[in-house]
Amino acid sequence: MSDDGAAFRKTSSKKRGRPRLLSPKEVEIVDSYASQSTTRGKQNHYYYMLALATLPDSDPRFAWLWSGGEARATILSELGRFRDQDVILKLALEICESKMTTRKAVRLLRECRGVKLPAIRHKAANAIITTVNNYFKSHPDTTIEKMIDALRVVLWALEDRRAAIAQGDCGVKREAR
Repeated sequence: MSDDGAAFRKTSSKKRGRPRLLSPKEVEIVDSYASQSTTRGKQNHYYYMLALATLPDSDPRFAWLWSGGEARATILSELGRFRDQDVILKLALEICESKMTTRKAVRLLRECRGVKLPAIRHKAANAIITTVNNYFKSHPDTTIEKMIDALRVVLWALEDRRAAIAQGDCGVKREAR
């Protein structure tokens, strides 16, 4: 008997690990001037340079990205991952106008690229969806509009809680009226 599975494995083998983001030519270019030693560091530097090449440094609208004489490298490397100059300019302008923190800017840029959200968000969202579905099952006369109104009350309660936490009070609960 022959092992057909072994022949299949040989012909359909895939490389393990993350897929390469840069072409061999791009890697060669980055290797020639980047001081980073890791692959990820070199990729980040490459995307940083792409963003720098796209953004006009003489345009005062983007000055916030270079405030203090030092570039916001993390934001710029995330911007460079878009590779579309119009998209980079639009997003950079939005970030500069609102003067986002690095964390908020990176979150925005990754969501725009379709990068998966952290697992905790999925778990929380799935728990809420399960609760909503269970409520619909036990209360079949509930309309979508009523559920949306109820979820707005939940959102207001969460916003109250966030404001209370910011003021140092952690125990705010808002009841539906």
